[in-house]
Amino acid sequence: MKQMLLFGVFVLAIAGVLLQAGAQGQTAQGWAGSYSDAQAARGEKLYGGNCAVCHGPQLAGGDRAPAVAGPALAARWQAKPLAELIDYVYLQMPLHGPGGLSRQQSADIVGFMLKKGGVAAGTTDLNGGSAAP
Repeated sequence: MKQMLLFGVFVLAIAGVLLQAGAQGQTAQGWAGSYSDAQAARGEKLYGGNCAVCHGPQLAGGDRAPAVAGPALAARWQAKPLAELIDYVYLQMPLHGPGGLSRQQSADIVGFMLKKGGVAAGTTDLNGGSAAP
């Protein structure tokens, strides 16, 4: 009986890991191709000068701010359009000067965040337009 219980726990644990991996893959598929490599390169420069002080040079977050790439980004934004994330960056960031970046600069930073999170680039830039109706 004890072996059967342990086997059940093991199967549930494996299923949980597989479901989590699948959910992350769906997110990456939904965002894949949404930015260009050139945009991510522009975003990397902007990130270094405006975001890294709080979110860290590797986008891993720290005491002052959360991680902004990979699973941490997906967990917070996967159910929302990328335009809402761009709006958030544009209106709320950087912390020391919200609204100090243009919408297109904010989109460039989001492109860099996606690239660092392993999302595949496409051939066109993310649009810096507003998500608001």
